[in-house]
Amino acid sequence: MKINQFRIICMVSLVALLAVSGCVAPPEASTTGPVDLYDPNQFAQVTAGGSDPGLLAQATPFQTTAVQTQGYSVIEPPTQIPEDMVCLIFFSDYAWTLESNRTAKNFNLLNPPMYINYSITEPFNVTGTKIVTEKGKEKTVKYSYYSPYAFLEITVRDPVTGEIFQQDGFGKDYGSMTNKTIQITKPGNLLIEIGGNNVTPSVGFWVKPVGNINDPAVNVSALECRSQDYVKRLHQ
Repeated sequence: MKINQFRIICMVSLVALLAVSGCVAPPEASTTGPVDLYDPNQFAQVTAGGSDPGLLAQATPFQTTAVQTQGYSVIEPPTQIPEDMVCLIFFSDYAWTLESNRTAKNFNLLNPPMYINYSITEPFNVTGTKIVTEKGKEKTVKYSYYSPYAFLEITVRDPVTGEIFQQDGFGKDYGSMTNKTIQITKPGNLLIEIGGNNVTPSVGFWVKPVGNINDPAVNVSALECRSQDYVKRLHQ
């Protein structure tokens, strides 16, 4: 009798033990490396591509021009034309051979000065020969001088009143300089007239870009720019 009771007790204990063991969760997989108790993220699951829920559109990185320096880089600022530089805003060749001609340009000079230079490559001359007597002997010599009808006149005036601010050139009462630079210091809206006869001049206008070139369509960096001293001496 005692033996049967002992068997019953053993069977009940075994069943109870199996029931308890069925409620225990299976052990987690062991780590492949040593456990670092000071790293709270050592078991974090990291995806190579990171997290991207698609809220931001794909974009191209902003392109900048950088100057490499020691250990860091800085963005190179836009090129600024120095204050003493002037740029060529107008240039033209003329061939006035038979009669007087005149043309004009308007310009609002907000930041003086303006330089107007001209160069006459082939002034029309009066040529011929004459007989002269030297030491009792006659001989034929050639002569040549500028035609009294040849001239170049540059006039800067007020476009409303006609008041002349400056006037210069070649021939007439201006002299025989075939190359000259005229400096305009009068600010405001100017009417610039170019006239001539029996001349083939090249004429150019130079101004500071700051304040004078305000059209965003004009690429200032593509213009020919020189120092004011250079332009002053260009036709001296």
